[in-house]
Amino acid sequence: MSALLLLPQPTEVPPVAELLRLVTPDAFPAALRCAGNDGRPLTYREVAQRAGCSRSLVGYLATGTQTRCSPVLAARLERALGVDTGRLFVPASSSGQLTAERESA
Repeated sequence: MSALLLLPQPTEVPPVAELLRLVTPDAFPAALRCAGNDGRPLTYREVAQRAGCSRSLVGYLATGTQTRCSPVLAARLERALGVDTGRLFVPASSSGQLTAERESA
């Protein structure tokens, strides 16, 4: 006799994490230039090692080839660069205006 395993049916589909995008195209390169402790910019390799991502991804973000990433990766990159959470990346649906207004305040 075979037993039939019944799994509960999900009542709703969990939301997909929204991607985040760079606040401005020059935000990531500027953070790279300012992040080094010894007066020199961090290399793509250093940032990638600190954030636990690929060097090529860091390069894509720095050159503007890629402008979006997951919230988890965005937080790791901001931490690796010594930037407050939410300063480099905003929700992709956001205009980014709020962050620009915060900086001028």
